[in-house]
Amino acid sequence: EEAWEQGRSIIAPRVIDDPRVQGFESLYRANISSLAILPLALSSTTMRGAVYLNNPRNLDHLAPPLGSAALVAYQNLLQLTIPRAIPVPA
Repeated sequence: EEAWEQGRSIIAPRVIDDPRVQGFESLYRANISSLAILPLALSSTTMRGAVYLNNPRNLDHLAPPLGSAALVAYQNLLQLTIPRAIPVPA
């Protein structure tokens, strides 16, 4: 919800320690221990999609402060490539 509804990225180097994603049983079943969710927006009010990065071992190198800049740059680049002519379903 935080990523999709509020447009905020979630970086969880250890999902087991992050209350934002602890309730997602599918992460544990899939043996995902680190996760980054990057929402992709067409505008401040229209979400187009989200990129999920996972690493079964560790995403510590993507944690703030250094990693968050790289992820924001990646997120911004992806948002530029989203086709804007295709209507978003209501």
